[in-house]
Amino acid sequence: MNKKEFDFLGITKWHEQGYTGKGITLAELEVDVDTSLPFFQGKVIDTYNECRSHDHGGQVIDLMHQVAPDSTIYALRYSYNSVTKKGNAPERIKFIQDNVDVCGSSKSIYTDGVLKQLYEQCKNNGVIFIGAAGNEYGGKMMSYTKDNVFWGIAAAHLNDDLKLAYYNSEGSEMDFTSLSNLEVHKSQPPYGPMKVQGTSFAQPIFSGMLALVQQFFKEKIGRKLTHDEMYEFVKENCIDLADKGHDVESGHGLFILPEPGEIDLSKYGGDNMNNPNKIIIHHSAGPDNKVLKDFDSIRNYHINENGWRDIGYHYVVESVNNEYKVIQGRKETDTGAHTVGQNNNSIGICVIGNFMNESPSNCQIQALVNLIKDIYSRYGKLPIYGHRDFNSTSCPGDKFPLEQIKKLVEGDNMFKDYNEISDWAKDHVKRVVEFGIMNGVGDNKFAPKEPVTREQIAVIASNIVKYITGK
Repeated sequence: MNKKEFDFLGITKWHEQGYTGKGITLAELEVDVDTSLPFFQGKVIDTYNECRSHDHGGQVIDLMHQVAPDSTIYALRYSYNSVTKKGNAPERIKFIQDNVDVCGSSKSIYTDGVLKQLYEQCKNNGVIFIGAAGNEYGGKMMSYTKDNVFWGIAAAHLNDDLKLAYYNSEGSEMDFTSLSNLEVHKSQPPYGPMKVQGTSFAQPIFSGMLALVQQFFKEKIGRKLTHDEMYEFVKENCIDLADKGHDVESGHGLFILPEPGEIDLSKYGGDNMNNPNKIIIHHSAGPDNKVLKDFDSIRNYHINENGWRDIGYHYVVESVNNEYKVIQGRKETDTGAHTVGQNNNSIGICVIGNFMNESPSNCQIQALVNLIKDIYSRYGKLPIYGHRDFNSTSCPGDKFPLEQIKKLVEGDNMFKDYNEISDWAKDHVKRVVEFGIMNGVGDNKFAPKEPVTREQIAVIASNIVKYITGK
């Protein structure tokens, strides 16, 4: 559904790079939605057991879910009588403040007086409110867009060309534009598709896109954008549809998601921003004390002696009660203090031990390999280096098996000629490399069909003894 529109808005590309709203919560102030429908995949929550049917609200939430399929979406009934001052609005706003990142509404709601103060508290806590501008054909916009609470969203259609929708309300309160004239699922099998249009359906597209952006920043800099930061981010990534800059028809224009890799993260993280493009391995150059004090002693030294704000590394691998643990130091998004010239674009890992004279144990190696694979799941295959590759040092030591580590992380790509290894032997090859019993023969090859010399047998036997005895 909506492939052309999602491609145009950049949604498809963000999905392909893993930004699907994971870890971000949305809400819609409508409850005419059947949350049990299979295309919602259990992601839409009937928050107060109020949902009764599937109509306008269900179609709005359908689009929100299409854009942010891994976000949790709360459906909320909202009521308030401005005369009697009765209704569930204060309770629902409190729920939003405590549980929601982006809240949308495609129906007119009351936001004046005491409620506006509650909304302002939500905004100060980072909640972003998005509202449909209205379909009054040039008439007044929805009232909630006039209280500086909800951003007003106009609609545009992408047919043979891109045009503002003829039915949009207009006003100086207009903030942005998103696409409408979109496909949603029918509520009966086989569930669609059917076309809907109106600013009601531009709103959830825009709200869902903000969920993708918040996931991106949460993962990259360790926090979500504030209300004001998000507004500026969206402004910077709009294209004009009417007058240049802001106008009453389209606001600041149509929001299009930029290339994730082209976003300047330093604008949002200041001097402490780290944008990793490599992994750098260190050793502590001292023995592992086998209890959880190596990390603490290094951290205390870095803070008290060096005057740093925290331990310099992002991770430390050490033995704790005879079990190797990975202990996180700085956040990955924080600039490190481990390698001169590389601290704002690398992840620093310290393996406890002195590897000038002895190699790390196989358990230590496996813990490090597992950590690197976990880092790969967030950043892709970053190149792996030793500290000595960048600075004048012997770190991580002459006996540290950096090339073996790279092969183990690569798995099936550990040797150039890996595909020449018989299928029945591949798991065995991985194991002997993992345990440090065998390695390649040079030029990153294993030479699986070549004969073994007496010298090579002696090395293999020695490595087996070392694996068994630790000596």
